[in-house]
Amino acid sequence: MQAITSPQPYTAAVVRIDPSGKATFLGVPAGSYYVFGTTHSNHVALSWDVRVDLKSGTNSLVLDQKNAGPLQ
Repeated sequence: MQAITSPQPYTAAVVRIDPSGKATFLGVPAGSYYVFGTTHSNHVALSWDVRVDLKSGTNSLVLDQKNAGPLQ
């Protein structure tokens, strides 16, 4: 669990992903970030470590099986 708990000083935001895989980032300054997340779907553990380039205003990202990798 250290990989999940140790990055707190480097965390720009914490968001909840809705059932469709959509995460909305409000109030996060523009810039490049990496989105990390994990879940289980159809008895498979999935993870995301996706680079996003946020612009001013509201930004959205859909996390799905197309941009996920196996959780190891």
